Amino acid sequence: MNKTECPSKEQAIYNAVITLFKEGADLSNLTVSQITAKAGIGKGTAYDYFSDKEEMIAKALFFNTAAFCKEVYLSSKEEQGFRNRMMRILLYMENAVGESSCIFRLVHILTDNSTIGKRLKELMESKPADTIMVEDVMRLTITEEFGEQSVSNEKMLYLINSSISRILCYGMSFSNPYNLENCRNEEMRRLVCQSICREAEELLAG
Repeated sequence: MNKTECPSKEQAIYNAVITLFKEGADLSNLTVSQITAKAGIGKGTAYDYFSDKEEMIAKALFFNTAAFCKEVYLSSKEEQGFRNRMMRILLYMENAVGESSCIFRLVHILTDNSTIGKRLKELMESKPADTIMVEDVMRLTITEEFGEQSVSNEKMLYLINSSISRILCYGMSFSNPYNLENCRNEEMRRLVCQSICREAEELLAG
């Protein structure tokens, strides 16, 4: 399900959750009243679309991340070659810090045992085939550039996880308030891209 296909009031809830998150709200402590007030709809109306607060937050993070990942993927396809595509992905994330932060939060929540985390896992497990999430961006980029037949399941899983871990660390580097002074984003971007590409090329050579 695409964000543009959501009923307007359901989409308003998603937008409200993401806006509150970007404003610094602690998602675990958000109330339905806060969300619906930001969305500009009645609290009772929200329950026509969602069973509880956790579902609102989980779906907001899921659909926002899916929309952003699709944008990142389509943007990367404008480039030729794996290295250029990876550089575009990293630059896109750097230029959209707020959206990237939602991805980091989603990944973090997926690792905990909270109700929101469980809802997110259910959404991930049942997502439509055409939904693009973080791992799909890497999987599609790798297979499109190296050829699907040359990548075993084990190599694919390793490359996806390894690349995502580097991308997440890169994201932390430009959003971390404790960053080293005079640390240049463009140099960090180049180093991260270089490490991802070198590993992929070495692993998939021949």
